[in-house]
Amino acid sequence: AHAVLQSMLAWLCHIRLVELKPRIEMSRSGWGTTVSVDSINVDWFIPGDQELEIIRGILDRYFVPLSQSLDRYARGEEAITKEVLQRKLKLVWRITVGVSDLLPPEQTKKWVSVLSSSV
Repeated sequence: AHAVLQSMLAWLCHIRLVELKPRIEMSRSGWGTTVSVDSINVDWFIPGDQELEIIRGILDRYFVPLSQSLDRYARGEEAITKEVLQRKLKLVWRITVGVSDLLPPEQTKKWVSVLSSSV
C-alpha cells in the first residue's frame, strides 16, 4: 500500500513531456517508419490545480494524522511498538519521495549554469 501511495503521488506531481497525438499512422505501413523530430507534437504536462487539490487531499488524509501521531510519540504521549514506528517512518519516507518533484532543489551555493562557456 505504501508503494502504491508513493507511485500515485509521484505520478500526480511529475512534470513530463506528453505527446498530443499519436505519431504512428493507423496502417501496416505506418508502424516502424522513421519520423522527423519536428513532426512530433509534444507539450509539457505541469500539475495543475486539480492535481494539486488531489495531492492536498491525500496529504490531509494520510500525512497529517501520521505526523501528529509521530509528534505525540516524540513528546511521550503515545506508545508505539518498534514495528509500527518503522511502518510509520517508512510511510513518511514514501510520501516525501512521492511529492519530491514539487519541492525546490536544495541550494548550497549560487546557481551556476552547466551550459556556461566560462570555466
